[in-house]
Amino acid sequence: MPFSSILLRSWFTNAPAALQFSASSVTGIDKDPELIRQAQSHISFLHSRLKPFPLADTDTSIEDAMNYFPISSVLDHGHRRWPEPPSLRESNEGNGGTPSPALPPPFPHNVTLFAADFSLPSQPNAPESKYDIILALSVLKWIHILSHDAGVTSFFQRCHRSLLPSGRLVLEIQPWSSYEKAVKKMGGGKGDVLGVLRVRPEGFGDMLRQVGFSRERVLEGEGLPRRIDVWQRVQS
Repeated sequence: MPFSSILLRSWFTNAPAALQFSASSVTGIDKDPELIRQAQSHISFLHSRLKPFPLADTDTSIEDAMNYFPISSVLDHGHRRWPEPPSLRESNEGNGGTPSPALPPPFPHNVTLFAADFSLPSQPNAPESKYDIILALSVLKWIHILSHDAGVTSFFQRCHRSLLPSGRLVLEIQPWSSYEKAVKKMGGGKGDVLGVLRVRPEGFGDMLRQVGFSRERVLEGEGLPRRIDVWQRVQS
């Protein structure tokens, strides 16, 4: 089951995510610049297969629009050139020249990627924006292993600061056994790496409540590889 199937459209102000939910903007952050480069390449690949805009065709589903051009066409001809971002002038055409609120930019112009460590209190090159929803899927374990308990606390605090009132934090909770497997792959001794961690994944709930979150729902089973927790910001 894809993670996007468990997300509710009502969690997004303008509708994963930039394309499937018509989000007004999506910001992707990872501390590894190489992963950011790979993500940029994947966005270009998705755009190359996308049906040309506009997508307001009632006879075309979003799935069909996303797979409009076959993979073979991208392999044979390369990635399509990105279109110019829509201008405010274009948004005002047909409106008698009267300024009107600019429409959200279409995919891929609604996606911005940054290489930054979001577990730190702040970074010069990281955006300090307010979001409706933050997805932390398959990342919390690595923050915990590499930055320890303090890094997890800092991450939760920054998520709280970065969310709008009643915004949501979606977390993939990974079991302790996956920590042990990860450390083994890293080539370190489990005692050396995991011995400094005083909080286990089942203790994250208390940390989140102390920061100012309330758990809204837990999603597990039904084909999901791991449990998904949805927390809502409840304190300013």
